[in-house]
Amino acid sequence: MDTNKPYNRRAFLQTSATLLGAAGAASSSAKAAPSDRVNLGFIGMGIRGTHLLKTFQKLPGVNPAGVVDLYDGYLQNARELTDDKLWTGKDYRKLLERKDIDAVTIATPDHWHTRIVLDAISAGKDVYCEKPMTWSLEEGYRIMNAMKTSDRILQIGSEPKSSAKTAKAREIVKSGVLGKINLVRAADYRDSKDGAWIYPIPPDASPATVDWNTFLGPAPKIPWSPERFFRWRCWWEYSGGIATDMFVHMLTTLHEILDVKTPANVASNGGTYTWTDGRTVPDVMISVFEYPENFQMQLCVDFGSSKGNVVGRGQVFQGTLGTLVVGGTDGELVIYREDPNQIAKQNAGHFPRKLREAFQHSQGFEADGTPKRPLPKPNDKEVMAVVRDPERPSHMGFFIKSVKDRSHSVEDAEAGHNAAAAAHMASQAYRRHRMVGIDRASGKMVDL
Repeated sequence: MDTNKPYNRRAFLQTSATLLGAAGAASSSAKAAPSDRVNLGFIGMGIRGTHLLKTFQKLPGVNPAGVVDLYDGYLQNARELTDDKLWTGKDYRKLLERKDIDAVTIATPDHWHTRIVLDAISAGKDVYCEKPMTWSLEEGYRIMNAMKTSDRILQIGSEPKSSAKTAKAREIVKSGVLGKINLVRAADYRDSKDGAWIYPIPPDASPATVDWNTFLGPAPKIPWSPERFFRWRCWWEYSGGIATDMFVHMLTTLHEILDVKTPANVASNGGTYTWTDGRTVPDVMISVFEYPENFQMQLCVDFGSSKGNVVGRGQVFQGTLGTLVVGGTDGELVIYREDPNQIAKQNAGHFPRKLREAFQHSQGFEADGTPKRPLPKPNDKEVMAVVRDPERPSHMGFFIKSVKDRSHSVEDAEAGHNAAAAAHMASQAYRRHRMVGIDRASGKMVDL
């Protein structure tokens, strides 16, 4: 099997138009935004879906109204979390047909995201979709094109993008205090089964309680596998692995801080070193992204150790005048400034004495190397305060605000695509053993 072939996804996605048809498009243009209450449907009720339900139901003006999942146990859990006050089912299209649903969340395996996003938009629903927005590069163009002619709200769920800390870091970078940024580094480390996606499998999981054929969707048809259903992130057919589950968080936030879009090229390396459980995705991955803005970004994830966070925690923006660390051990936002006295200082100790003394004089030093005038003491570390407005919405709160007042999404289709595209490039660079880029004319990924 060609591991890069997108199966039958084009035909799979094109059937959306016939499933909901012109009626869905008509409802999109006729549907009014809710004023004081948002009736919210949830598609996918696993780990992330449960998190979304618990979080959204705490927001004022939100009414959980329906849940869809392919496993009976997840539907039961949703009913328990809401005192059995919502509709449940296994066919997401039935949820989209409901007139009492204003918006939906999507927390399904990645290979279903695009199909459901397009169907939801066609049905006139606003959408909050978990990251990554897409399973493949080409799917991003489909969603962006659909949003160009839609009045619906689409927000992707990378929560740090809209945080006060990210906004402050963006302000610092734009101020120029760091000088020219040449290198950005970020990493994450885990050492647990859950962290490596080896989630517990419910003892009642079987073809009788799980709609296995629907789960597979456009992926190759294989016999029932509880591992693949409950641990789908471990296989390329349903996920992009580390890049689309871990890197994409970093990429979305870094893109926001640096005000950039997609990289020019990406190279990756890694392997499966700890969790040799049959997965096809790596558990260690390092990728280097080069951006058209003339800097490089290095991202690293290791599922075999958590202690890397002790020394390698945080996002690091290295500039010619200073380095900004976001989320490091010294504080939320810390600027470590370069010593201006050292940047231009050079050592001529290997020159003959006469030439050495002349050189030192030209640099502002006496013959013995002492400065002719006192040098200013550099402020080598500056902890920046992050002022948090208690009225500032959370990432999910921003979505509800956009649904109510029809304001622009804080993480729209373009932002979601840019982060997902960079992640897809990283995955494909790993899988192809080649540096990859995107042909700007065709929009397709190419080997470099």
